[in-house]
Amino acid sequence: MIERKKSDSNPSLDEIWLSTDDRLFVEGDVARNLYLVKKGSLAVYSEKDGAVIATLNQGDCFGEQAVLAGGCRGASVRATSDVCCLEIPADSFKATIDSLSPFARTFLNALLLELATHNAIKTRETSDLKATEPVIDIQVDEISRGFDRYELKSLLVSSEHKFSAAQALLLRIASSTELNTTFISRDQDLQTHFDRGQGLVITQGLVEIDSPSGPVRLGPGAVIGLSGGLAQLKSTPMCKILKTVNGLLIPTDKARSELLSLKKGLCNIQKRYLSYLRSQIGSCLPRDQNEMMTDFEVKFWGTRGSYPYYSDSHKEIGGDTSSVEIRFDHDRIFIDGGTGLQYAEVSDGHDIVLLSHYHLDHIIGLPLFLTQKQRGAVTIGTALHDPSLTIEDRLKTIFGNVAFPVTLETIFASITLVPFKPNAPIKIGPWTINNQRLHHPGGAFGYRITHEQSDKSICYLADHEAGSELDISIERFAEKCDLIIWDGCYSDLVLPKVKGYGHSSWEEGVRFRERVGAKQLAISCHSHERSDEIARNIEKQLDRKTCFLARDRLLVQI
Repeated sequence: MIERKKSDSNPSLDEIWLSTDDRLFVEGDVARNLYLVKKGSLAVYSEKDGAVIATLNQGDCFGEQAVLAGGCRGASVRATSDVCCLEIPADSFKATIDSLSPFARTFLNALLLELATHNAIKTRETSDLKATEPVIDIQVDEISRGFDRYELKSLLVSSEHKFSAAQALLLRIASSTELNTTFISRDQDLQTHFDRGQGLVITQGLVEIDSPSGPVRLGPGAVIGLSGGLAQLKSTPMCKILKTVNGLLIPTDKARSELLSLKKGLCNIQKRYLSYLRSQIGSCLPRDQNEMMTDFEVKFWGTRGSYPYYSDSHKEIGGDTSSVEIRFDHDRIFIDGGTGLQYAEVSDGHDIVLLSHYHLDHIIGLPLFLTQKQRGAVTIGTALHDPSLTIEDRLKTIFGNVAFPVTLETIFASITLVPFKPNAPIKIGPWTINNQRLHHPGGAFGYRITHEQSDKSICYLADHEAGSELDISIERFAEKCDLIIWDGCYSDLVLPKVKGYGHSSWEEGVRFRERVGAKQLAISCHSHERSDEIARNIEKQLDRKTCFLARDRLLVQI
């Protein structure tokens, strides 16, 4: 017998109590609520054949697919033990979703649709479909016939439409202006999108993918590659184009940022349809229903070396010069202030910027960053200084002098300049910073960063030219770290022609990582000659389990 009572922990919500075999809702019911399991377990099953689609346990959230789609329940749910569920009204959940950015809403719809794709593949063996029939085939033109984009959007936010959950999700994604379209006729082009970490929403065409139960065909409405891209997986589904595909591309680095920035409560609500991805995307998801992942995040704001370079052939890597943000929970620290720094999110708190050296490509973003910062404080620190030429002296030879009209202090008054003792650790806030002299004209220092609440470390080695007496000490400095950010400006083929320029090759970075036993290598400081085509050729030669090319705005979890 089902009982309803006010929740003690949240009196504005109801608790639903069920006994074994009680049905909470039935396939086809109008979706007015979603639920969080507080106690017990439930089964999600098909009314058609009784097949169990999923099991739900304490902490799982369910019922959100139909709520978001504004439609009817796609499956039935019954208790398999004594159960208590917290009932969350659809309007409250929709208000939370509506408060997100347009891209975040589109991304979450795509994630839901990928779950539908996953479930369709999972239940393939028990369906009546022939092997040649697609498990998902939503003809957008047919179901949206008679509506323009604006009419369709209005209809989808109402409760009057008769679309299925999957149809409504696809229509919402297709009517969004947040994603780029693509046309794919060759298998290798599809694989290229996956290799670049892009998810695909199919709007027209037909593909065949490998699954545990054999080849499965997917038509319009299927989403593939999104979870793998979120996880930066090194293996992707094998796909074959059967009919030319039109689709929408989801940049998973941006999607990952949106996922990690969701409020904890929203992540809890999303937990069930994210949970099947947990084994694949690991640290991209919340650890449990009460906490967000607090491992390192590294955001590459700029990855180009020497000077900014923007062109149509360099869009994928990006054209901004070096700036990296390292985050742990609510703490963050920047290394270098190239042009990429101007795009960093504005903070009212205390920001720390480490400078590897004073060459213009590593500091020219500081004025724009400081212009946007209205409150708080900034610490600028470096190990590259001496008594006769302090940090202040060096910065004032550039800012407020020959290269820039005003000083940094004129732009933002609350700046503290901190000289580091070379080759000695220093603690600033929760961060411990070790430094190491690098081989670069005019001098430069690399940094090894740790956080007081983590045993992981990130090693930043740019700008640096390998092949000097410093090599041994630099190897000791980077030994066993979790991520090396490496100056891979050139290739081994080019390196002899640029000896003395102060930069290394990407191949030397790969060898260096192996020698020091680091877990991962990010190749950065790309030469202006490294186009997207050249970058893709380099990526084909990398072991993607341990090495990757850094790109502007790329966010990775360590």
